[in-house]
Amino acid sequence: MTNETVFADRVARINTAAKKGARKHRVRRERNLGSMLVTPIMMVFVMAGGMVYAWEAMDRPTDNPFAMAHILTSQVLSN
Repeated sequence: MTNETVFADRVARINTAAKKGARKHRVRRERNLGSMLVTPIMMVFVMAGGMVYAWEAMDRPTDNPFAMAHILTSQVLSN
């Protein structure tokens, strides 16, 4: 066997192995409405829970947590 034959056999084996082991492209998962809403809804509940907790910890400085949230928001926006 000449070097050219050995090289040709090696290239053929490499090409055959490459064809067998070629990775398929990952299929992108479809995003449905439920999966797009999970994070924002979780964030809303966490923020609301934290607001109520802070309102309770301050011995209820306003009539309800929404009034306190309004005051804090107006202070942040005015600065």
